[in-house]
Amino acid sequence: MIFIPYSTDAPLYHRPFGTIGLIAANLAAYFLTDGCTSSFAWNQMFLKYGVGLRPVEWVLCNFMHLGLAHLVGNMIFLWIFGLIVEGKLGALRFLGVYLSIGVVGALIEQVGMLGYLGEIAGSCGASLAIFGLMSIALIWAPRNEISFVGFYAFFRILHTFEFDIAVMYVALWYVGWDLFSASLVKFAVGTATLHLLGAVIGAGVGWLFLKRGWVDCEGWDIVNVWKGKLEAAGYLPARRKVMETASGYRDLGDDEPPLESEAERKTKQSLLKRLRAQLDRGEFVAALDTRRKLALLKGADRLQRDDLHRLIGGLLSLRQWEPTIPLLEEFLLRFPEKSARHCFKLCELYLDKCRRPGEAKRLLDELPEAGLSPEERTHRRRLESRVRQLLEAGMYEIG
Repeated sequence: MIFIPYSTDAPLYHRPFGTIGLIAANLAAYFLTDGCTSSFAWNQMFLKYGVGLRPVEWVLCNFMHLGLAHLVGNMIFLWIFGLIVEGKLGALRFLGVYLSIGVVGALIEQVGMLGYLGEIAGSCGASLAIFGLMSIALIWAPRNEISFVGFYAFFRILHTFEFDIAVMYVALWYVGWDLFSASLVKFAVGTATLHLLGAVIGAGVGWLFLKRGWVDCEGWDIVNVWKGKLEAAGYLPARRKVMETASGYRDLGDDEPPLESEAERKTKQSLLKRLRAQLDRGEFVAALDTRRKLALLKGADRLQRDDLHRLIGGLLSLRQWEPTIPLLEEFLLRFPEKSARHCFKLCELYLDKCRRPGEAKRLLDELPEAGLSPEERTHRRRLESRVRQLLEAGMYEIG
Protein backbone atom coordinates (compact mmCIF):
# COMPACT_ATOMS: atom_id res chain seq x y z
CA MET A 1 0.00 0.00 0.00
CA ILE A 2 1.36 3.42 -1.02
CA PHE A 3 0.26 6.88 0.13
CA ILE A 4 1.19 9.98 -1.88
CA PRO A 5 0.39 13.57 -0.80
CA TYR A 6 -0.77 15.78 -3.65
CA SER A 7 -2.56 18.88 -2.33
CA THR A 8 -3.41 21.03 0.69
CA ASP A 9 -6.31 23.20 1.79
CA ALA A 10 -3.96 25.88 3.16
CA PRO A 11 -4.80 29.32 1.69
CA LEU A 12 -2.40 30.22 -1.12
CA TYR A 13 -1.95 33.97 -1.40
CA HIS A 14 0.97 33.57 -3.82
CA ARG A 15 1.34 31.26 -6.78
CA PRO A 16 3.99 28.58 -6.21
CA PHE A 17 6.54 29.83 -8.74
CA GLY A 18 9.41 29.34 -6.28
CA THR A 19 8.40 25.78 -5.45
CA ILE A 20 8.03 24.88 -9.11
CA GLY A 21 11.41 26.48 -9.83
CA LEU A 22 13.12 24.45 -7.10
CA ILE A 23 11.60 21.22 -8.40
CA ALA A 24 12.76 22.06 -11.91
CA ALA A 25 16.28 22.83 -10.63
CA ASN A 26 16.47 19.49 -8.81
CA LEU A 27 15.29 17.60 -11.88
CA ALA A 28 17.77 19.45 -14.09
CA ALA A 29 20.66 18.78 -11.69
CA TYR A 30 19.82 15.08 -11.66
CA PHE A 31 19.52 14.55 -15.39
CA LEU A 32 22.32 16.92 -16.43
CA THR A 33 24.76 15.00 -14.23
CA ASP A 34 23.69 11.57 -15.51
CA GLY A 35 21.71 10.74 -12.40
CA CYS A 36 24.33 12.44 -10.18
CA THR A 37 26.98 9.92 -11.27
CA SER A 38 29.26 12.26 -13.23
CA SER A 39 32.68 13.20 -11.89
CA PHE A 40 31.65 16.86 -11.86
CA ALA A 41 28.68 16.06 -9.59
CA TRP A 42 30.90 14.31 -7.07
CA ASN A 43 33.80 16.77 -7.17
CA GLN A 44 31.77 19.99 -7.07
CA MET A 45 28.23 19.35 -5.80
CA PHE A 46 28.15 16.67 -3.09
CA LEU A 47 28.81 17.68 0.52
CA LYS A 48 32.02 15.90 1.54
CA TYR A 49 33.25 14.96 5.01
CA GLY A 50 36.72 15.48 6.47
CA VAL A 51 38.08 17.72 3.69
CA GLY A 52 37.61 21.17 5.22
CA LEU A 53 34.91 23.77 4.62
CA ARG A 54 33.60 24.20 1.08
CA PRO A 55 30.86 26.88 0.91
CA VAL A 56 29.86 26.05 -2.68
CA GLU A 57 28.91 22.56 -1.56
CA TRP A 58 26.61 23.99 1.13
CA VAL A 59 24.36 25.24 -1.66
CA LEU A 60 24.76 22.65 -4.41
CA CYS A 61 24.41 19.54 -2.24
CA ASN A 62 20.75 20.42 -1.70
CA PHE A 63 20.09 19.69 -5.40
CA MET A 64 21.81 16.28 -5.60
CA HIS A 65 19.98 12.95 -5.21
CA LEU A 66 21.15 9.36 -5.14
CA GLY A 67 18.69 7.62 -7.40
CA LEU A 68 15.36 8.43 -9.01
CA ALA A 69 13.30 7.21 -6.03
CA HIS A 70 15.26 9.56 -3.74
CA LEU A 71 14.59 12.46 -6.12
CA VAL A 72 10.88 11.79 -6.69
CA GLY A 73 10.12 11.24 -3.01
CA ASN A 74 11.77 14.52 -2.04
CA MET A 75 10.06 16.46 -4.82
CA ILE A 76 6.60 15.25 -3.75
CA PHE A 77 7.08 16.61 -0.25
CA LEU A 78 8.82 19.75 -1.51
CA TRP A 79 5.65 20.42 -3.51
CA ILE A 80 3.33 19.99 -0.53
CA PHE A 81 5.25 21.94 2.10
CA GLY A 82 6.41 24.45 -0.49
CA LEU A 83 2.77 25.25 -1.27
CA ILE A 84 2.04 25.99 2.38
CA VAL A 85 5.13 28.09 3.10
CA GLU A 86 5.41 29.91 -0.22
CA GLY A 87 1.66 30.50 -0.14
CA LYS A 88 2.25 32.80 2.83
CA LEU A 89 5.63 34.31 1.90
CA GLY A 90 5.76 34.72 -1.86
CA ALA A 91 8.45 33.36 -4.16
CA LEU A 92 11.44 35.54 -3.23
CA ARG A 93 11.15 35.24 0.54
CA PHE A 94 10.34 31.55 0.22
CA LEU A 95 13.47 30.87 -1.82
CA GLY A 96 15.51 32.79 0.72
CA VAL A 97 14.10 30.72 3.58
CA TYR A 98 14.54 27.41 1.75
CA LEU A 99 18.13 28.04 0.70
CA SER A 100 19.03 29.44 4.12
CA ILE A 101 17.84 26.24 5.82
CA GLY A 102 19.78 24.10 3.36
CA VAL A 103 22.97 26.16 3.62
CA VAL A 104 22.93 26.42 7.41
CA GLY A 105 22.23 22.69 7.73
CA ALA A 106 25.07 21.80 5.35
CA LEU A 107 27.44 24.17 7.18
CA ILE A 108 26.65 22.60 10.56
CA GLU A 109 27.01 19.12 9.05
CA GLN A 110 30.38 19.80 7.43
CA VAL A 111 31.75 21.57 10.52
CA GLY A 112 30.69 18.63 12.66
CA MET A 113 32.51 16.22 10.33
CA LEU A 114 35.80 18.15 9.96
CA GLY A 115 37.89 15.49 11.63
CA TYR A 116 35.92 12.55 10.26
CA LEU A 117 37.98 9.62 8.92
CA GLY A 118 35.23 7.01 8.50
CA GLU A 119 33.83 5.27 5.46
CA ILE A 120 30.96 7.68 4.69
CA ALA A 121 32.20 10.06 2.01
CA GLY A 122 29.50 12.72 2.35
CA SER A 123 25.83 13.46 1.85
CA CYS A 124 23.35 15.07 -0.52
CA GLY A 125 19.64 15.65 -0.99
CA ALA A 126 16.90 18.20 -0.45
CA SER A 127 15.31 16.41 2.51
CA LEU A 128 17.10 18.49 5.18
CA ALA A 129 15.63 21.70 3.74
CA ILE A 130 12.26 20.01 3.19
CA PHE A 131 12.10 18.95 6.84
CA GLY A 132 12.76 22.59 7.64
CA LEU A 133 9.74 23.57 5.53
CA MET A 134 7.70 20.90 7.30
CA SER A 135 8.54 22.44 10.70
CA ILE A 136 7.57 25.87 9.42
CA ALA A 137 4.25 24.49 8.14
CA LEU A 138 3.69 22.90 11.55
CA ILE A 139 4.13 26.27 13.27
CA TRP A 140 2.22 28.39 10.76
CA ALA A 141 -0.61 26.08 9.66
CA PRO A 142 -0.98 23.08 12.00
CA ARG A 143 -4.70 22.58 11.40
CA ASN A 144 -4.63 22.84 7.62
CA GLU A 145 -4.91 19.48 5.91
CA ILE A 146 -2.81 17.61 3.39
CA SER A 147 -4.69 15.46 0.86
CA PHE A 148 -3.30 11.99 0.13
CA VAL A 149 -4.13 9.44 -2.51
CA GLY A 150 -3.61 5.80 -1.60
CA PHE A 151 -2.98 2.80 -3.85
CA TYR A 152 -3.40 -0.88 -3.06
CA ALA A 153 -3.73 -4.05 -5.10
CA PHE A 154 -6.51 -6.55 -4.44
CA PHE A 155 -6.78 -9.65 -6.61
CA ARG A 156 -4.30 -8.03 -9.01
CA ILE A 157 -6.59 -5.01 -9.46
CA LEU A 158 -5.22 -1.60 -8.49
CA HIS A 159 -7.56 0.40 -6.25
CA THR A 160 -7.28 4.02 -5.14
CA PHE A 161 -8.72 6.02 -2.27
CA GLU A 162 -8.24 9.51 -0.82
CA PHE A 163 -8.01 10.93 2.68
CA ASP A 164 -6.88 14.11 4.46
CA ILE A 165 -4.54 14.50 7.44
CA ALA A 166 -3.77 17.70 9.35
CA VAL A 167 -0.30 19.16 8.86
CA MET A 168 0.47 18.77 12.55
CA TYR A 169 -0.10 15.01 12.48
CA VAL A 170 1.95 14.53 9.32
CA ALA A 171 4.84 16.54 10.77
CA LEU A 172 4.73 14.85 14.16
CA TRP A 173 4.68 11.41 12.54
CA TYR A 174 7.81 12.04 10.47
CA VAL A 175 9.67 13.78 13.29
CA GLY A 176 8.71 11.00 15.70
CA TRP A 177 9.82 8.31 13.28
CA ASP A 178 13.18 9.98 12.72
CA LEU A 179 13.67 10.47 16.46
CA PHE A 180 13.12 6.74 16.91
CA SER A 181 15.41 5.84 13.99
CA ALA A 182 18.17 8.19 15.14
CA SER A 183 18.00 6.88 18.70
CA LEU A 184 18.71 3.36 17.42
CA VAL A 185 22.13 4.53 16.16
CA LYS A 186 22.70 6.87 19.13
CA PHE A 187 22.14 9.93 16.91
CA ALA A 188 25.17 9.26 14.73
CA VAL A 189 25.27 11.18 11.46
CA GLY A 190 22.79 9.66 9.05
CA THR A 191 19.54 10.28 7.21
CA ALA A 192 17.33 10.49 10.32
CA THR A 193 19.73 12.76 12.20
CA LEU A 194 20.05 15.15 9.26
CA HIS A 195 16.27 15.25 8.88
CA LEU A 196 16.00 16.25 12.53
CA LEU A 197 18.66 18.93 12.03
CA GLY A 198 16.60 20.42 9.22
CA ALA A 199 13.45 20.26 11.36
CA VAL A 200 15.18 22.13 14.21
CA ILE A 201 16.49 24.85 11.89
CA GLY A 202 13.08 25.21 10.25
CA ALA A 203 11.37 25.44 13.63
CA GLY A 204 13.67 28.31 14.56
CA VAL A 205 12.96 30.12 11.30
CA GLY A 206 9.21 29.57 11.56
CA TRP A 207 9.08 30.78 15.15
CA LEU A 208 11.20 33.87 14.35
CA PHE A 209 8.93 34.89 11.47
CA LEU A 210 5.83 34.34 13.59
CA LYS A 211 7.03 36.32 16.64
CA ARG A 212 8.42 39.16 14.52
CA GLY A 213 5.19 39.46 12.59
CA TRP A 214 6.93 38.76 9.26
CA VAL A 215 4.22 36.28 8.27
CA ASP A 216 0.43 36.54 8.47
CA CYS A 217 -1.07 33.28 9.74
CA GLU A 218 -4.47 34.92 10.40
CA GLY A 219 -4.80 33.43 13.86
CA TRP A 220 -4.31 29.82 12.74
CA ASP A 221 -0.71 29.40 13.88
CA ILE A 222 0.30 26.82 16.46
CA VAL A 223 0.23 29.36 19.33
CA ASN A 224 -3.42 30.24 18.76
CA VAL A 225 -4.35 26.62 18.14
CA TRP A 226 -2.72 25.62 21.43
CA LYS A 227 -4.43 28.47 23.30
CA GLY A 228 -7.74 27.29 21.93
CA LYS A 229 -7.13 23.81 23.36
CA LEU A 230 -6.20 25.25 26.74
CA GLU A 231 -9.37 27.33 26.77
CA ALA A 232 -11.45 24.27 25.94
CA ALA A 233 -9.83 22.44 28.85
CA GLY A 234 -10.56 25.32 31.22
CA TYR A 235 -6.95 26.45 31.73
CA LEU A 236 -7.47 29.82 30.02
CA PRO A 237 -10.46 32.22 29.97
CA ALA A 238 -12.78 31.31 27.14
CA ARG A 239 -12.89 33.56 24.11
CA ARG A 240 -16.17 34.92 22.81
CA LYS A 241 -18.26 32.09 21.40
CA VAL A 242 -19.19 32.14 17.75
CA MET A 243 -21.48 29.92 15.72
CA GLU A 244 -20.24 28.89 12.30
CA THR A 245 -22.60 29.42 9.39
CA ALA A 246 -22.19 28.82 5.70
CA SER A 247 -21.24 32.46 5.12
CA GLY A 248 -19.14 33.12 8.19
CA TYR A 249 -19.57 33.28 11.95
CA ARG A 250 -22.26 34.80 14.12
CA ASP A 251 -21.38 36.14 17.54
CA LEU A 252 -23.24 34.47 20.42
CA GLY A 253 -21.81 36.72 23.11
CA ASP A 254 -23.10 40.04 24.40
CA ASP A 255 -23.18 43.21 22.32
CA GLU A 256 -19.95 44.64 23.72
CA PRO A 257 -17.04 44.20 21.30
CA PRO A 258 -14.17 42.10 22.63
CA LEU A 259 -10.98 43.85 23.61
CA GLU A 260 -8.36 43.49 20.94
CA SER A 261 -4.64 43.99 20.78
CA GLU A 262 -2.83 46.19 18.30
CA ALA A 263 -1.68 43.06 16.44
CA GLU A 264 -5.28 41.81 16.14
CA ARG A 265 -6.43 45.19 14.87
CA LYS A 266 -3.70 45.20 12.22
CA THR A 267 -4.59 41.65 11.22
CA LYS A 268 -8.21 42.67 10.69
CA GLN A 269 -7.20 45.67 8.63
CA SER A 270 -4.91 43.49 6.55
CA LEU A 271 -7.68 40.95 5.93
CA LEU A 272 -10.17 43.63 4.95
CA LYS A 273 -7.66 45.18 2.57
CA ARG A 274 -6.98 41.76 1.06
CA LEU A 275 -10.70 41.05 0.66
CA ARG A 276 -11.31 44.30 -1.23
CA ALA A 277 -8.29 43.67 -3.45
CA GLN A 278 -9.64 40.19 -4.23
CA LEU A 279 -13.03 41.69 -5.10
CA ASP A 280 -11.33 44.21 -7.39
CA ARG A 281 -9.46 41.39 -9.16
CA GLY A 282 -12.57 39.23 -9.46
CA GLU A 283 -11.24 36.52 -7.11
CA PHE A 284 -14.60 35.97 -5.46
CA VAL A 285 -14.06 32.47 -4.03
CA ALA A 286 -10.82 33.64 -2.42
CA ALA A 287 -12.66 36.72 -1.12
CA LEU A 288 -15.29 34.47 0.47
CA ASP A 289 -12.56 32.55 2.29
CA THR A 290 -10.98 35.81 3.48
CA ARG A 291 -14.38 37.03 4.62
CA ARG A 292 -14.85 33.92 6.75
CA LYS A 293 -11.48 34.46 8.42
CA LEU A 294 -12.33 38.12 8.99
CA ALA A 295 -15.66 37.14 10.51
CA LEU A 296 -13.96 34.80 12.95
CA LEU A 297 -11.47 37.43 14.08
CA LYS A 298 -14.06 40.16 14.43
CA GLY A 299 -16.53 38.07 16.40
CA ALA A 300 -19.43 39.82 14.65
CA ASP A 301 -19.19 39.91 10.88
CA ARG A 302 -20.04 43.34 9.53
CA LEU A 303 -18.93 43.91 5.96
CA GLN A 304 -19.97 47.19 4.42
CA ARG A 305 -22.96 47.14 2.11
CA ASP A 306 -20.98 47.63 -1.10
CA ASP A 307 -18.44 44.94 -0.20
CA LEU A 308 -21.19 42.43 0.61
CA HIS A 309 -23.09 43.37 -2.56
CA ARG A 310 -20.00 42.84 -4.75
CA LEU A 311 -19.22 39.52 -3.10
CA ILE A 312 -22.78 38.29 -3.70
CA GLY A 313 -22.74 39.41 -7.32
CA GLY A 314 -19.38 37.77 -7.97
CA LEU A 315 -20.40 34.43 -6.47
CA LEU A 316 -23.65 34.47 -8.45
CA SER A 317 -21.68 35.06 -11.65
CA LEU A 318 -19.64 31.94 -10.81
CA ARG A 319 -22.84 29.96 -10.06
CA GLN A 320 -21.72 29.41 -6.48
CA TRP A 321 -25.25 28.98 -5.18
CA GLU A 322 -24.65 27.33 -1.80
CA PRO A 323 -22.41 30.01 -0.21
CA THR A 324 -24.47 32.81 -1.81
CA ILE A 325 -27.72 31.90 -0.05
CA PRO A 326 -26.61 32.83 3.51
CA LEU A 327 -24.97 35.98 2.16
CA LEU A 328 -28.27 37.04 0.58
CA GLU A 329 -30.07 36.24 3.83
CA GLU A 330 -27.64 38.44 5.73
CA PHE A 331 -27.95 41.24 3.17
CA LEU A 332 -31.74 41.30 3.45
CA LEU A 333 -31.55 41.25 7.25
CA ARG A 334 -29.09 44.13 7.47
CA PHE A 335 -30.15 46.23 4.47
CA PRO A 336 -33.89 45.67 3.95
CA GLU A 337 -34.41 48.99 2.15
CA LYS A 338 -34.35 48.82 -1.66
CA SER A 339 -33.55 45.09 -1.59
CA ALA A 340 -36.27 43.77 -3.89
CA ARG A 341 -33.76 42.42 -6.41
CA HIS A 342 -31.89 40.52 -3.69
CA CYS A 343 -35.19 39.23 -2.33
CA PHE A 344 -36.24 37.91 -5.73
CA LYS A 345 -32.88 36.23 -6.29
CA LEU A 346 -33.02 34.54 -2.89
CA CYS A 347 -36.55 33.33 -3.63
CA GLU A 348 -35.38 31.84 -6.91
CA LEU A 349 -32.55 30.03 -5.15
CA TYR A 350 -34.96 28.75 -2.49
CA LEU A 351 -37.22 27.38 -5.23
CA ASP A 352 -34.67 26.09 -7.74
CA LYS A 353 -31.79 24.92 -5.55
CA CYS A 354 -33.21 24.26 -2.08
CA ARG A 355 -36.83 23.26 -2.82
CA ARG A 356 -38.02 25.52 -0.01
CA PRO A 357 -41.25 27.16 -1.22
CA GLY A 358 -42.31 28.00 2.34
CA GLU A 359 -39.24 30.18 2.87
CA ALA A 360 -39.79 31.82 -0.52
CA LYS A 361 -43.43 32.62 0.44
CA ARG A 362 -42.30 34.16 3.73
CA LEU A 363 -39.83 36.42 1.93
CA LEU A 364 -42.41 37.58 -0.60
CA ASP A 365 -45.03 38.20 2.11
CA GLU A 366 -42.55 40.41 4.00
CA LEU A 367 -41.60 42.43 0.92
CA PRO A 368 -43.55 45.73 0.98
CA GLU A 369 -45.61 46.47 -2.11
CA ALA A 370 -44.93 50.20 -1.94
CA GLY A 371 -41.87 51.31 -3.82
CA LEU A 372 -41.80 48.40 -6.28
CA SER A 373 -41.50 49.28 -9.95
CA PRO A 374 -43.98 47.77 -12.46
CA GLU A 375 -41.32 45.27 -13.57
CA GLU A 376 -40.64 44.28 -9.97
CA ARG A 377 -44.35 43.79 -9.29
CA THR A 378 -44.58 41.53 -12.34
CA HIS A 379 -41.56 39.56 -11.18
CA ARG A 380 -43.11 39.20 -7.73
CA ARG A 381 -46.39 37.85 -9.14
CA ARG A 382 -44.53 35.26 -11.21
CA LEU A 383 -42.63 34.07 -8.12
CA GLU A 384 -45.83 33.97 -6.05
CA SER A 385 -47.44 31.83 -8.76
CA ARG A 386 -44.53 29.36 -8.68
CA VAL A 387 -44.71 29.21 -4.88
CA ARG A 388 -48.46 28.44 -4.95
CA GLN A 389 -47.96 25.68 -7.52
CA LEU A 390 -45.29 23.98 -5.44
CA LEU A 391 -47.25 24.27 -2.21
CA GLU A 392 -50.43 22.99 -3.86
CA ALA A 393 -48.44 20.06 -5.22
CA GLY A 394 -47.59 19.12 -1.64
CA MET A 395 -43.97 20.29 -1.45
CA TYR A 396 -43.08 21.34 2.09
CA GLU A 397 -39.62 21.67 3.55
CA ILE A 398 -38.68 20.33 6.97
CA GLY A 399 -37.79 22.95 9.59
